[in-house]
Amino acid sequence: MHNRDIRPHLLGILLLLVITSWAAMACGQESKGASSTLRSAGDEAKFRVISRFPSEKTSAQSPLGDDAKPFVDEAVRDAIAEERYDVALLLVQKKGAEDDPYVDLLEGYLALQADKPKEAFAKLEGLSGKVDRLEDYRLYWLAQSAVAAEKHHKAALSAAQVPHDSLLLGKSLILLANALLETGTSSDTERAIKTLELYLNKYPRGRSAEDARMSLAGAYEKTKQWDAAAKAYLAVLEKHALTESATEAQKRLDAIKKHLSKELKAAVDEPSRAIRMNRYRALFGAHRSKMVIAEVKEELDGLEDDKALRCESLYLIAKSYSKLRQHADGSEWYERIVKECAGTDYVLKALYLGGKGFWNSGERDEARKWFARIWKEFADHSFADDAMYFVARILREEEKSDDARKLLAKQVSSYPTGDMAKDAHWLLVREMFGGEKYKEVVAYVDGLDKTGEDDIYSRGRLHYFRARALEKLKKTDAAKKGYREIAQKYPLSYYAYLAFSRLGYLEESGQKGGRAAASDLCSLQNGKLCTFVEPKRTEAVKLSDGLRNADHFKRGVALLRLGLTDLAEDEFQALRRSHGSAANLWALTFLLNAAEAYRISHDLPRRHIQDWKTVYPKDADDPRWSLAFPTPFRQTVDKYVTERKLPRALVYAIMREESGFNPRIESWANARGLLQLMEATASKIAKKDGLQGFSADKLLEPATNIRLGTGYIAELSEQLDAHPALVIAGYNGGHGNVSRWLEERGDLPLDLWVEDIPYGQTRKYTKRVLASFWTYSWMYGQDRVPRLSFELPESN
Repeated sequence: MHNRDIRPHLLGILLLLVITSWAAMACGQESKGASSTLRSAGDEAKFRVISRFPSEKTSAQSPLGDDAKPFVDEAVRDAIAEERYDVALLLVQKKGAEDDPYVDLLEGYLALQADKPKEAFAKLEGLSGKVDRLEDYRLYWLAQSAVAAEKHHKAALSAAQVPHDSLLLGKSLILLANALLETGTSSDTERAIKTLELYLNKYPRGRSAEDARMSLAGAYEKTKQWDAAAKAYLAVLEKHALTESATEAQKRLDAIKKHLSKELKAAVDEPSRAIRMNRYRALFGAHRSKMVIAEVKEELDGLEDDKALRCESLYLIAKSYSKLRQHADGSEWYERIVKECAGTDYVLKALYLGGKGFWNSGERDEARKWFARIWKEFADHSFADDAMYFVARILREEEKSDDARKLLAKQVSSYPTGDMAKDAHWLLVREMFGGEKYKEVVAYVDGLDKTGEDDIYSRGRLHYFRARALEKLKKTDAAKKGYREIAQKYPLSYYAYLAFSRLGYLEESGQKGGRAAASDLCSLQNGKLCTFVEPKRTEAVKLSDGLRNADHFKRGVALLRLGLTDLAEDEFQALRRSHGSAANLWALTFLLNAAEAYRISHDLPRRHIQDWKTVYPKDADDPRWSLAFPTPFRQTVDKYVTERKLPRALVYAIMREESGFNPRIESWANARGLLQLMEATASKIAKKDGLQGFSADKLLEPATNIRLGTGYIAELSEQLDAHPALVIAGYNGGHGNVSRWLEERGDLPLDLWVEDIPYGQTRKYTKRVLASFWTYSWMYGQDRVPRLSFELPESN
């Protein structure tokens, strides 16, 4: 077809697309949330996912039966996971024709990814009408390959046909515009500009907005609309600060400045306040605190006319000092906020963070004053009970126990449902425990209607220590009853593990003779100690008709079968908005697990499905517990835990917490891989272990990371008497800190020692991972309830 024949056809398709797509996009197809990934291990802001991971076989059976059977074998899926597309392509081609259009579709995609656009184009073009479930992907990949093969009209035609309900619509519009620009005709260039303008008007914050602005700026530049180009590039600087696009936009602005009007030249030479402020916000979000402080300080004098921006700037400086832990320097700036920003939300933030700053820098009197202002001036805010709690802790540090006790009592009376009520109750009970006032502990807990314990770190705590108090009072039967109730109510939780451990201790202390200590507490009482809990098999995962018939579901399953887990994740993410019931999320979890996408699959029950841990699982094949606690890389893990004499459950508990089973993840602090090893630590273990040719990049290889990570766990185990709680605390807080805490408080029993860990992050990590250790032991280990010594070793 000649160019003059195709252009009217293109124009008709384009107009139809423009008319129909915006209505569909109004339903949210181009919202940023649609592209966000399911949350990974830890705090999402802490991690960046580099690529997919290789998998090992799973025994999970999909509720779809053969409808979820992979189109390709494991070797192909592994090559895709490792982004070795040329290898995956060769494997698909070597296997030969299977007369399956979806395998042909994958071959076309792999050829595109392997930089073979002509081969990809030929394969994808021949599949028209043959891959209905993934037709939008075929069209988009066909357009991409056409662009790479310099078939620009073909690219435009394909991109214009991507349906309006596709997640690829935004990208397709950008591709369409770029293809139109490449045809070289003025009419197609005008159409490209119109397409990009319409997109940005409708979705200025869409997930493809950055690309759209850069393409639009380039189109204006190509047609010598210099001022329009400059405005578009400036918009990139303002809205996409610190990105590669912003860097390129600045280069283009410098290149075209000679063509600009006087007004635009000035804007290039002196970026607008909006551009500068967005840069500061981006720097702040990227934790570049020193740059924030230096640059925003220079901005302040020019903000006398804008109170809102001035107060925000003061806050950025103050909070950046807090991030750097330069609390004394930050105090000055928090004081300025309180003085200059009356009537804004920044005053409350300043009192809260400034109070913490004074506290951290040892100025307790000033901290108390600032916190007191919060509950007096902002009594209805959620920070009010936090402030009371913090002052109570300060008073305890100053050994003003009576004042602390009075303030805590006032806190729980004034804010009985506040988010810090559980912590206030605990401080009161902890003080009673420290003073051996065990009767008061029992009476206090019995007098509570609600404990406020609403998270994994506190659920069951007060009643556990009530049982501990009864044990101290030698009311053994009542204590046992209390421990059993906790274990029954909170299956495989931290405090249930402690409760089981105390039951084991009481049983063994009542035995006569010198019997060897049991490694599995369930073996006590002739195997009857654990029989008061009744493990049950959870309900099998089912697939609803509504989910099965959803287009995003069909696409996601087809992509999973091709081994394209990243793309399937996007489709399933869209489903979470429209089919977000617990039953549907379990179905998605099952499918993702069956596809060995453990990073995503285990995270759904971990963070997005509530209140399912109501029974103890019977075995490792439990339909739900096995999905939340999978065992990927089993062969490699087993090899090294056997060599190093480590509990497999301990390695999996740490791995689940550190990386969420994604071996190619890197933290903001440059910890890498499955067990999140720092280069210095890994290098030391590699040398000790005789591993040749070590480099930081090798930490992204599962086998290397597991080898070195288990080496580090074994080193901690040797230093810390192989105590799982201490090893876990050491993995997070460092061996040096754990040794110091043992020296300072090693005379405490384990349960109180953990509660008194001064670093909140390490305290929570220890509880969380110890519960996972027990869960993995219960499900997969020889010991269902591993012995947990309450008597701590000496510091080493």
